[in-house]
Amino acid sequence: MHDIAALLAALTHIAGEPCSGDDERSSRAVALVKTYSATLYERLGIASSNRPTSSAKSAADQTLAALRGHILAVETRSDEPSRATFMAARQRIEMARRVLAARLVEGGGPPGVPPSRTIAQHHPRAALRDDRQILDALHRLGAGRDQVARSRAAIADSLRLLAACA
Repeated sequence: MHDIAALLAALTHIAGEPCSGDDERSSRAVALVKTYSATLYERLGIASSNRPTSSAKSAADQTLAALRGHILAVETRSDEPSRATFMAARQRIEMARRVLAARLVEGGGPPGVPPSRTIAQHHPRAALRDDRQILDALHRLGAGRDQVARSRAAIADSLRLLAACA
């Protein structure tokens, strides 16, 4: 938690600095988040391994999720010039979480699929069933993305209406 507070303080400082433009502040914020992520991964033993343990992967994801939530809270309370800085940092964290989720864990198979199902048990029907389960899971993920896109559009419309009323 101390690390998150220090990172938020540094991001707030970057967002408040007079710079030549939002791009410079955003790039500095993204660089700070990259450094934080690299330090977190190194501390959890993820940086040195292409296949982290499931506990290290889970701890990193929880920490990044907490950080994302704090940054989102600050972003929503910020004025427009500094909001872009926090948004860039939050988007970098979201990207890091997606990359982390896609990484295979040590001794495991593809994300979300138990190791016992990664190899068919010498039976063609078992392989077909496993493929269908994976495809069904991917299809459900795609349907969720459509909802997120619609939700983001609704949120953007709401923010525009609030700004117009203010």
